[in-house]
Amino acid sequence: MSIHLGVDAGNGAFKIYGLAGGMEVLSQVAINGGQRVTATMGLKAMKAPMNIRNANGSFYVDAGAHDYGRPVENLDVERFNGTPEMVALFHGAMTKYQQKYGVFNEPLSIVVGLPQETLTGETADATKENVKRWLKGAHSW
Repeated sequence: MSIHLGVDAGNGAFKIYGLAGGMEVLSQVAINGGQRVTATMGLKAMKAPMNIRNANGSFYVDAGAHDYGRPVENLDVERFNGTPEMVALFHGAMTKYQQKYGVFNEPLSIVVGLPQETLTGETADATKENVKRWLKGAHSW
């Protein structure tokens, strides 16, 4: 048995949908370099965005990430090949999905939606293989 998920790694938000429901993580990623947060909203300090630590480093993801670290603004199609910020977004989205709907207790079966631009032209086959490569297998964060 496996858990079936649909993933849309769009430019605006990383979205995951399954039988339990759906959710999204805003496509904002920042490298966590240990910066001190000085921004405040009124008299209340802002809540830090989700922090993802994986083999690529430490990243802030989702809304407000750019206020807490060094922004990574990479929205070109190369990111679908498994760049560190794309992997951090995937881990952030998977974390948020499990927080909302419960921890995965079965293997995952994932269908990925990609922009038309990545599925046509000379690099289409390589892009599809690269997406499979970085998504497949165990993930630790």
